[in-house]
Amino acid sequence: MACRSRRRFDRLAELARSIVETGPEVIVAATDPVARAFNEATATIPLVVACSDPVALGFAQSMARPGGNITGIAVYAGPVILEKYVEIIREIDPRILRIGVLAQKLSWEKHHDIILKNFADRLGVQLIGPPLEPPVDEEEYRRVVAVMAGQRVQALVADLSGANFTYAGLIAELARAYRLPALSAYARHSQAGGLISYATDLQEQFRRMAGQVDRILKGDRPGDLPFHLPTRFRLVLNSKTAQELGLTIPPTLLARADEVIE
Repeated sequence: MACRSRRRFDRLAELARSIVETGPEVIVAATDPVARAFNEATATIPLVVACSDPVALGFAQSMARPGGNITGIAVYAGPVILEKYVEIIREIDPRILRIGVLAQKLSWEKHHDIILKNFADRLGVQLIGPPLEPPVDEEEYRRVVAVMAGQRVQALVADLSGANFTYAGLIAELARAYRLPALSAYARHSQAGGLISYATDLQEQFRRMAGQVDRILKGDRPGDLPFHLPTRFRLVLNSKTAQELGLTIPPTLLARADEVIE
């Protein structure tokens, strides 16, 4: 598995170097691995990236003042967002106490261990791994969800890791196969048959990236432009999936939903 991950990054790194050699005025990168490849390929060309957590990844000194040649958007909204995911899924069924978290290894180690301790003290909820190991692909999702099912998880939560966007349909498929209510940080999850999405407004975020590119082309330094955090979220419910799982969506949750898929 480690060899596959290394080969994949080596290909990304080679592509990043070839693009850097063309001398672009600014580079836009939309996932953690791609941002990492470009960050290692150049320390001078401005980079505008969409990533999970730029500080944890080593891309930025701080969210407000990244420094260096990089800025962009951070899709990770802080530890409180995981609490919100759990609150929503337990509103569907308060008996849920063991929740499998689909998160990449870095997110799990940097963020979710903190929340794990908070929940153990306050709510008695257990967040169950294992984290997704690179390379994160369909095989890895099937392995992790099978392990979680063996650990008797009662629900799944897929965080803002970029791979959870790519594999939103697969996550929905696996959740239904194991008859687990699932919440994702991406709207396409519910559109593919997942139970709940609590999703950041990606269109708004990418408009912010376009604004950053514009400012850089007009002379601003990327290291002086703060990383943007998500501020707006949409709650999407799939009532058909709820019926398949024998769940009743509470009226209070329905009233807060931005969209209900029948």
